[in-house]
Amino acid sequence: MEDMDWEVFDEVDVLRGPTSGLYGAGLGGLIHLKTNAPPSNQWTVSNTSGSFGLQRNTTKLQMKANDQFHLTLGLNRTHSDGYRANNEYDRLGIYGEGILNFSKVRLSSIINYVDLKAFIPSSLNFSDYQNEPQKQLLFGQMSKDLKTIKGLW
Repeated sequence: MEDMDWEVFDEVDVLRGPTSGLYGAGLGGLIHLKTNAPPSNQWTVSNTSGSFGLQRNTTKLQMKANDQFHLTLGLNRTHSDGYRANNEYDRLGIYGEGILNFSKVRLSSIINYVDLKAFIPSSLNFSDYQNEPQKQLLFGQMSKDLKTIKGLW
């Protein structure tokens, strides 16, 4: 869930408990991510800037051929220098969704590609946390822990 681009969804429903009657065998609950057909063709671009070198660029193209078919394509890039040493973050996401509506059936397909590179800072003891929260232990400086995820869902 953390690797989905939340800007492409119009609505998120969280259903707790058994939901097998509605959506299949989901004993613990269900997170239902919904997108809606655009009223017309539209293209949106957004940019977010923040602390510690945060830059997030997003573009989304929505095309509506008719009431039966629409297509959404999205591209996003996020970069942050991080708050602590060895805490950089780079993410590229590509998203595609196609929806085809028949008289009583809705067929949808989602493709989500993520290229994520996130460095993991080392742990701090309580004294360093209080006095120097940006500090990193020597072990973390010597071995840059790295989480890299590339995937197509």
